[in-house]
Amino acid sequence: MEVDSLTYNEFVDIVKRRKWSFILPCGFTIVIAFAIALLLPPVYMSSAKILIEEQEIPTDFVKATVTSYAVERVHAIKQRIMSSSKLDGIVSRLKLYPELRGKQPNEQIISKMREDIKIENINVDVINQRTGRPSAATIAFALSYQSDNPEMAQQVTSLLASMFLEENLKIRKRQTTETTQFLENELGKLETELASVEMKLTGFKEKYINELPSLLQINIQTLQTIELKREGLSEELLAKKERMEDIQSQLASMPEASRELADQKRLEDLEALYANLQSQYTDAYPDVLKVKDEIADLKHKIASNSEIVNSSKSYLDNPAYVNLNNQLLNLTTDINSLNRRLEEYERKESDYRKRIETTLRIEEEYRVLVTKRDSTQRKYNDLLQKLMEAKVSSGLEEEQKGEKFTLVDAANYPEAPFKPNRKVIIILGFLAGLGVGTCAAAFREYFDQSVHDVDMLARATSFPVLGCIPEIVTKDDIARKRKRQVMVFVIILFILAGAYVAGSYFFPDAVSQIMEKISNVMPEKG
Repeated sequence: MEVDSLTYNEFVDIVKRRKWSFILPCGFTIVIAFAIALLLPPVYMSSAKILIEEQEIPTDFVKATVTSYAVERVHAIKQRIMSSSKLDGIVSRLKLYPELRGKQPNEQIISKMREDIKIENINVDVINQRTGRPSAATIAFALSYQSDNPEMAQQVTSLLASMFLEENLKIRKRQTTETTQFLENELGKLETELASVEMKLTGFKEKYINELPSLLQINIQTLQTIELKREGLSEELLAKKERMEDIQSQLASMPEASRELADQKRLEDLEALYANLQSQYTDAYPDVLKVKDEIADLKHKIASNSEIVNSSKSYLDNPAYVNLNNQLLNLTTDINSLNRRLEEYERKESDYRKRIETTLRIEEEYRVLVTKRDSTQRKYNDLLQKLMEAKVSSGLEEEQKGEKFTLVDAANYPEAPFKPNRKVIIILGFLAGLGVGTCAAAFREYFDQSVHDVDMLARATSFPVLGCIPEIVTKDDIARKRKRQVMVFVIILFILAGAYVAGSYFFPDAVSQIMEKISNVMPEKG
């Protein structure tokens, strides 16, 4: 039918005509909503709140070895507690879900328990000390469990909260212990390695005790000093040799007998010198051997010229001869001493040159050993400091002075179920009934093409209506009408009964007041 030109009277006629199309779906929907609200089993939820407390001792004094954030640790503990083995133990211990055991596998029961456990973080905005900007920080978390039994909900929640607290202590203690053990093991390895490097370095120093790189500058300075002294001795030796040659030329200008007598005088002096050296040194001393050989040569020379010597003893009293002979003797002794000293300096010079060459050759190997020793020592000192900090942190955890979980709100006993929300279900059912009834009535009226009055017929045909036959009511029509009235009456009674039951359940005080007013009014009317 067309709905664009409905008048008020036509609208009223439609309402009267489609009242059952509205009442029946609306009543049926409301009855279903009442049934759902009344038949759904109550579910109780018990909750506990656990506070995440910061470390009591400032971190500037004691640093904890547990570096994970509290949120991460809560998540890790949740995964441990929500594992199949843990939940299966709780189900068996508390005999949970008796209606499911034996009917469904354990996996489904454990999955159902995971759904019933809720963990929610409690965050607050705090100022970040590094950035100076507010950021969300987790200061606590709420743990809850839902069940159809309030006592069981409280018991399970309390058990889960205690498991969270115990597991947090275990994790922190285990991390601290493992950190300490790891550092001790690594420190032992470094001690062995450091001892090995020290042993190698000690052996190296013993092998090259005079060639170590640390002695390079000293050896160079000593070599330079020796070279200077050797050069000075060479110059002094050269000067004495020139002087000796001069004296020998002067003696050569004297008569032969004078030179032979000089040899005799020199032999006497050498014998005196030999006696003096024997009193101070052994016979194998180089100076002793040289003087001994020179004495033997002079004796042989004097023996071959004994006649000249015997006839020339008068030259022994010549002052010039004696003076030159003494100078020659002294020069010979000085030259021999200078030669020995030069040999000694040359030997030392060669020895120090070898030391410097060896130092340059072993410097890289020594540097590698020292570098390895120093790096190992630094690692050892660093690990030793960390081990001491770990032991202090271990004491911090044993005395529970570090970050910890504290149960601030124990598991409560749920006095009222948190679901289903029967009031909301009934209200939504009532609204849904109104909507369903209105849609049903509108749907029937829209698709109904029949003519219900004279005006509709005139509009539909564009012809005037000549006459109208009134409705003929038969006995069957009356009977059907009575049946509908009885059905409507029953439905109304059923709805009223349901409303009374629901009102008595949800609003007992208001229903009792209404019934009291009705009872007071009824006698007055009677």
